[in-house]
Amino acid sequence: MNTTHEKYNIYLSISNNWPLDDWSITKECFDKIVEILPFGKTILEIGSGNSTNILSNFYNIISVESNPEWLYKFNSQYIYIPEKYVACEIFGETRWLDNNMLNLALKNKNYDLMIIDAGFDRVGIYKYLDIFRNVPIIFDDTMNENYLKCANLTANKLNKSCYTYQCKPQNPPGYWTNGKKYSIIL
Repeated sequence: MNTTHEKYNIYLSISNNWPLDDWSITKECFDKIVEILPFGKTILEIGSGNSTNILSNFYNIISVESNPEWLYKFNSQYIYIPEKYVACEIFGETRWLDNNMLNLALKNKNYDLMIIDAGFDRVGIYKYLDIFRNVPIIFDDTMNENYLKCANLTANKLNKSCYTYQCKPQNPPGYWTNGKKYSIIL
């Protein structure tokens, strides 16, 4: 789908010389996004970072961020939502975004894919799925058992399928010496 787009060669250059460490999304995750989402569409990311800078070359980005240090760093429409403790029936007490503020902020936002890659505990999304649009969801870092469990439960709740991918270890090895995992709900 994107192979005939004028930006495809830029994508290939980035993918073939992946510049990010394993705290960001992986090259494999980036490639999967380009595979399933046409350039020019909009991505909602929960948690911004260095991958925001790369993705914004190809997509419109809406970044929901709870850490003021990561606001307004890259070409994205930033929304500041503080985190708070919430009680989740499956995962217990966890940190998630202020759901009332998030609901208001996203009410009229359109997006085509969502990436869950926040610095706090991501499992809080499960309790507040009704805030979000029905789009493909990428959960980063699903080598974490709770994140993988949340991705699978979220897929079940949405009556969709969850696919988990093992990524190659970085060279030189990064923090995740066996490579990271990410999951996508389609």
